Amino acid sequence: MARKYTPHVPSRSAKQGRTAFTLIEIMIVVLVIGVLLSIATPNFVRARQKSRRNACIANLMQIRAAKQQWALEMRRPGTATPTDADLFGDALYLRRKPACPSGGTYTLRQVDRNPRCSFFSNPDFPHSIVRLQDDGV
Repeated sequence: MARKYTPHVPSRSAKQGRTAFTLIEIMIVVLVIGVLLSIATPNFVRARQKSRRNACIANLMQIRAAKQQWALEMRRPGTATPTDADLFGDALYLRRKPACPSGGTYTLRQVDRNPRCSFFSNPDFPHSIVRLQDDGV
């Protein structure tokens, strides 16, 4: 007597066993993502602060150069203090006054003194501007 061939069909319970992720697997994935974010977030914050600080230093250096050029062309002594109208405009040394990327304001001061930023001159701010050191108070 010949037996008839019937293909093996898995039972319904065996099919249901591997159709979805388990709660433990999902929790492990969420945990790994959380750990990666906790490592990466402080680095992004530091990079953003450093970028803002460097942009502010570049702005201060542009203002310092504009002041020196103004004093040279106008034959002013180092104790002279230029105004915004002397330095910033379409036909002047800088087209417009640079804006601090952190929301501070720039103070021009005398020609022989470095300009200052109100945000980065704040003692509560943890970084100091090393590349553009102040020449006094």
